[in-house]
Formats: sequence, C-alpha cells, structure tokens
Amino acid sequence: MPVMNRLLECGHRSNVKTAGVNPGDRGDPINRPPSSWITGLRPEARKIELWMGAKSTSLSAGGAASFCRIRALLHWSRSAQSEILSNGPVETYDYILSHIKGDLQKWSNFRTCIEPAEKLSILLRYLSTGMSFEALSETFRMSNYTVGKIVEEVCDCMWEQLAPVHLPVPNKQRFLEIAAEFKEKWNFPNCVGCIDGKHVRIKSPGKSGTMFLNYKKFFSVNLHAVADAKCKFIFIDVGAYGKQSDGGVFEASPISKFFENFSEHLPAPSPIDTSSETLIPYVLVGDDAYPLKSYIMKPFANEI
Repeated sequence: MPVMNRLLECGHRSNVKTAGVNPGDRGDPINRPPSSWITGLRPEARKIELWMGAKSTSLSAGGAASFCRIRALLHWSRSAQSEILSNGPVETYDYILSHIKGDLQKWSNFRTCIEPAEKLSILLRYLSTGMSFEALSETFRMSNYTVGKIVEEVCDCMWEQLAPVHLPVPNKQRFLEIAAEFKEKWNFPNCVGCIDGKHVRIKSPGKSGTMFLNYKKFFSVNLHAVADAKCKFIFIDVGAYGKQSDGGVFEASPISKFFENFSEHLPAPSPIDTSSETLIPYVLVGDDAYPLKSYIMKPFANEI
C-alpha cells in the first residue's frame, strides 16, 4: 500500500510520531510495524513530527482536520511530496489543481466547505485504486453520497478546463504533423490516426438486462478512441452499451460525424512520396470491425 494510503487511512490514530531512524534505512514500510509506517519517507520528511489527532466525534470535522495535517506535510518539502504522492509527480497534481480550483471553491456562512485540494485527492484516489465510495468515505470521513458527488463534480471540472488544452480538436496542420510522425515512426504514409474500441468492465446497472453484456461475456461500457503515432488520444467517445460492436459504436459516435466531412477537416489527398504522382487520401487505420471508407483503411477480409 502506498505511503499516501497510510497517511489518509491513519488519520484516526493519535500520537503518531516519527522515531529515530537511520537515514539509510529505505526498507518497505508495508512490512514494518504500524507505528513506524511514516519512516518510509525521505530523510528530510522523517524529521517532521506528524501528529494525527484523536478521532473526532464529528466525522466530517475529523476528516477535514486530518487532511489539513496531510496537506501541511505535503507543502513542507517538495521531496516529501514526491515520496508521498507516489502515483504521480507533485507538479502534475499542482497543475491540475491550479486549473480547477476556481470552479471547485465554495463558501458558506454555516459550515466549513470541502477544499478543492481535498476534492481532487478524493478523485485521484478513486481513479487510481478503484476503491468504492464506501471505502473512500471511511478514509476521508464523509458520507458516501458526498464522495460520489465530488467524483462527478471534479471529473466535469477537469474535462471542461483541461480538455481544450490537452485534447483539442485537430486541425489540418495538426493532421499533417501526425501523418509525418506515422511515416517516420511506423513507415505508414498518409495516416492520421488509429481507431479502436475498448470494453471497460463495470458492474451491471440495475434493471439494465443485457444492454451492457458484451461478446466476451462480461458487463462493460465501450470506450472508442483515435490515437496518434505516439499512442496518445486525439479523439475519444465513452459510454456506449457493451453489447454494441465497434462498428456500430463508431457509426453513432461524434467521431464518425467529424470524419464524414473529411474534405473540411482532413488535408487534401497527396502523393505518398516524391517519386509518385498518385494522390492518396489521408486515412484512419482500423480493424475488420470498421467499414471500408475513403477515410478508413482496414485489412483485407479473410475470404476474398
């Protein structure tokens, strides 16, 4: 279990302090006694006397207090942050928070509002571990309903603020750059992306019948995406029923509607090299599930 998990789940412990530790001892904190889990941090972080107050009679107040102590530790040392937030660089955490903090910040005259940093921590914990809302409610000391609303709210804010920056709709110039990368990296000319679907396993929603049951015999939602030569998404479409095929999901998706107007969005056909004068259109590459179109290249059928 990462050290961050230890910090969050041990908020109810009292008198948890760092003991004298040999700076060279970098053993696995998982195998140590519970009283010495904090010693897995870097030497400068070990010198911190981390005091987790006794469990409050008010769960929400206790959770807020514990998070404030953890946040104080995180801002004490950048190297301590890197050690604690083991799921990713602290700079990434700060970058995301700086973009969504304004939308998540709330004020009230009657109670202390949950801070944006804590909301982001809940979402990242949920996405990285797959913990249930009930387990997260125990960790952060708030109700299941509050955790669920926070996850939904922060996801919406992240999409609204970061999607235009990190997942913009490509223009013709960007498609030419992607085609050049495919040519250089994969030796495939005039390719602007690879398209495929992925079944994301879920629990079957109530009263949904077999709508989410896919051909692999488990319940899922369909994630449809187009990736560039560096395997980075440039288009995504999520939420189709698991029972649908990749071809059917594509036909009903905004991705299909975008590429149907390929003359407006894709570069004009061009020769694949200087020795040829034949004009070849720019295409997506997909498997047999997709239809053969002027903007989609697929393998030959098994039977010709």
